Amino acid sequence: MSFQEVGTGFVQHYYNFFSTQRAQLAGIYRPSTLLTWQSEQMQGVDAIMARFANLGFSEAAFKQDNVDCQPSLSGGVLVVVNGEVALKDERHPLKFNDVFHLASDNGQWYVSNQVFNIVGGGGN
Repeated sequence: MSFQEVGTGFVQHYYNFFSTQRAQLAGIYRPSTLLTWQSEQMQGVDAIMARFANLGFSEAAFKQDNVDCQPSLSGGVLVVVNGEVALKDERHPLKFNDVFHLASDNGQWYVSNQVFNIVGGGGN
C-alpha cells in the first residue's frame, strides 16, 4: 500500500468514526500519542478519549477539501487535512485543519501525533 493510500484511507476511516462512533477511535491511539486540540495538549489514549467525550457536541459532519500525504523518514505517513465541519447546533460549517503523523506497529497504523485546529469562524 502506498503512503497516499494509507493516508487517504485513514482519513476516510477517522472522520467516519469521529462523526458517528467516536469511542471506537481509541484503537488508533497509543499511550505515547500526543494530541494538540485547539492549543490544548494531551497525551495517551485515556486523556485523548476523555477530551473527545467532553467536546460539547455529539454529531459532526466532516467534509475534506483536500488531503495531502507525504512519507516520513521514520517510515510513517504525514497527513494534512483541510476542510469544513458542520456541527449539529452551528448555523454554518467551521473550517478546520488537522495534521496526523501515522506510524506503523507490526503492520497496524496508529496516530503518533495529531494537531487539530478550527481556522477562522463560520458566518453570522
